Amino acid sequence: MRVTRTQRYKKMKKKKVFRRGFMNIGVLFVVAICLYSVYPLSNWGENFSWASESSSSDSAATSSLAASSNQVTYKEAQGKVTGIAEQHTIEVDIDGKVTAFHCQGNSKCETLIKELAIDDAIVLYYSPDKNGQNQIMDMAVIYTPKKGDLVQYIEATYSGMADSHTIEVTLPKQISAAYQLRGSLLKENINEKFKSGDRVLLTGIKTEDGIIIWNMEKPQN
Repeated sequence: MRVTRTQRYKKMKKKKVFRRGFMNIGVLFVVAICLYSVYPLSNWGENFSWASESSSSDSAATSSLAASSNQVTYKEAQGKVTGIAEQHTIEVDIDGKVTAFHCQGNSKCETLIKELAIDDAIVLYYSPDKNGQNQIMDMAVIYTPKKGDLVQYIEATYSGMADSHTIEVTLPKQISAAYQLRGSLLKENINEKFKSGDRVLLTGIKTEDGIIIWNMEKPQN
């Protein structure tokens, strides 16, 4: 059977395509062997972006947990002053147990201690240090034999934060007021817990500088 020039050309073209495909497979096979010899199979995943991101996020989570375990834990307590030692230490009767509290190096706290008297009732915000001593972060007098009860309960409408330690509220008869926060409230994100327009119940303490707010919550009713 006679083969035309066109048919011969088609057959040659098919052979070339087949050879080229075979050569490409061979090249890929050689490259794969080289890569395997340089990077063991168990390490390949480390070179992908998802593996790097997962590794970094795991390490970040571990660091975060480590940081949180080292964070200072603050406590709150109420009691009656039974003793004042030096300028930075007081003894407080808390539920029948006398405990010592210190504020060495805290000038504001030392000033408050100078104004205390025996039998004053106080609220404390403190943290035990590495030596086991209770270090006062903040405190306020809530009762004195001379002045009586200094605690006030205020119902208001929350407006917002004037700064990091002052809230703005609207009292009855549309009276605007601003109060300084104290104690554990200084550590809270108030704007996450309360929105403008929320009704709030404030526990205030009368001081020479005005009423300070020690507790803030939403009314139950």
